[in-house]
Amino acid sequence: MAKAVVSTAGSPGPLSQKKELPELFRTADSAAIRSQWWHFVFVRVELIAISLAALAEVFGQQLASWIIRVFDLQVGSTDIAGRHFTSHEVTTSLASYVIPAFIMVIAILMFAFRLLFRQNHFWRAQRALAEATKGLAWRYSMRAMNADLHAGAPLDMSQSHQAFQKELDKLLKQAESLRLPPPKPGEPMLPQVMDTLRSSSLADQIDAYKLERLVNQRDWYARKANRYRNWSIYLQTARFVVYGLGIALIFFTGFGSNGLGAMTTIAGAVATWLAGKHYDDLAQSYGSMARELDGLTNLVPDASSASHGDPNDLQDIWSIFVDKVETLLNGEHQDWLRNTK
Repeated sequence: MAKAVVSTAGSPGPLSQKKELPELFRTADSAAIRSQWWHFVFVRVELIAISLAALAEVFGQQLASWIIRVFDLQVGSTDIAGRHFTSHEVTTSLASYVIPAFIMVIAILMFAFRLLFRQNHFWRAQRALAEATKGLAWRYSMRAMNADLHAGAPLDMSQSHQAFQKELDKLLKQAESLRLPPPKPGEPMLPQVMDTLRSSSLADQIDAYKLERLVNQRDWYARKANRYRNWSIYLQTARFVVYGLGIALIFFTGFGSNGLGAMTTIAGAVATWLAGKHYDDLAQSYGSMARELDGLTNLVPDASSASHGDPNDLQDIWSIFVDKVETLLNGEHQDWLRNTK
């Protein structure tokens, strides 16, 4: 029986690196990173532009004379709704709002790009596909695919390859609608390390899965929960500060209600970013997931005891346990996908 490479402290173990996972994971993972980056670039620029436009409107009157002088701006008089506006009034008004209007055009373009390119949709769907592929890789390596769970005896290598390919084909069909390139010719669909781990002893499988899947995922969720919780606190504090500035600006005759309006707009932009990043929801969800995985980590069978008892019975118990964990992880990914659309 092949011996799996099980990680020790400070060294990577099986399936811990992207190159050890199926190509579809690497393709979907890279695409998700790009889509996420572009989505938040559009959102970030849009919200910054809206905030700058609000500030530009506040200071527009003060900048009007400078704009007129620099651009040698001069507009003729006009009549609107029976009221006559002098050339000076029209020119000053135009100079006061030209910068806010220009910045708002940028915000509108960013919003249009978000609607047109749908980076938010593709980012989430591509990430879900990448995580589903990683889950399938671990199921295969731990002999916990659907075919393994329903088989009366452990699948031989040929059967396991067919069962894996059948599950992978379903994921490849999803990839076709997500702007993902087809698999590279000659690229192995099933990396050798997965076969090695699947053929290893049950004790080695338990060690590998506990360290490289359960513990890593638990720590990842715990870090994310803490990070999202901190960002939520920072942004909520920023909103209070901005509201306070808006109230203070009311008492400055040079700004008046325009100052409050600008600060309210900026606070709204902060709130939109907070809601768009789902800091509050994900902090709670990821914190709960970390606790769930911590509880499951404590239920992992002792690897040293795996050599005792009937091997088939122990393998069945282990496969069912892995199925429970992977089903939990997949459910979390699907909830995240649904709740953050």
